[in-house]
Amino acid sequence: MGQLLRQSAANYRRTRYHVINLVMNLLNSIQHHAAQYPLSIALQSVSTENEEFALNYDELNKQIAQLSAQLFSFTANKPVAINIDNHPACVVVDLAALACETVLVPLPSFFSNAQLLHSMQNAGVAAVITDNPNRFCEVLGDLIIGQCTFNVANKILTQFMLAIPSVTLPDGTVKITYTSGTTGNPKGVCLGLEAILNVANSIKNVVGLTKK
Repeated sequence: MGQLLRQSAANYRRTRYHVINLVMNLLNSIQHHAAQYPLSIALQSVSTENEEFALNYDELNKQIAQLSAQLFSFTANKPVAINIDNHPACVVVDLAALACETVLVPLPSFFSNAQLLHSMQNAGVAAVITDNPNRFCEVLGDLIIGQCTFNVANKILTQFMLAIPSVTLPDGTVKITYTSGTTGNPKGVCLGLEAILNVANSIKNVVGLTKK
């Protein structure tokens, strides 16, 4: 038993080191671009009203640093749910969560109120960040113990602090995704960074993205 525990601890340390190394490489790359090409476009989107919005590398790097400090100070590494329409703000929040080792729980807007509540309670989130605060006030009710608003990538977001008991997650979890399924409550899947990067690389290869 002692040998198994030592092996498990060693595997955990190796996995954690690998994840931290991957995250640092990504964040260091963004910082490098911010220093060398501060005004180059990092993120760009076109809204349904055809209004373009762009974030350069200098702005992206600063917003990641500011938001990661805020997330850590409020949640102390406990999971945070996110519900934001498709927008560069989603990317900034995702990168900020990686920077401060906060597990992110994306919540689909098509979920019913009951499904949203179940997912947040099941994941034991300490907070939720959304661009639809009125809906989450209705969903969460007395579970809300505090809130603040802030601007990320030119989008106003609200963060609700929640009185939801924490849960134990598998080592190496960086994201929990929920699927509505055909019956019953949403089912959560804990994802590690390596699995996420494998999917990202597959998408990159399919669409033919290059460094240029």
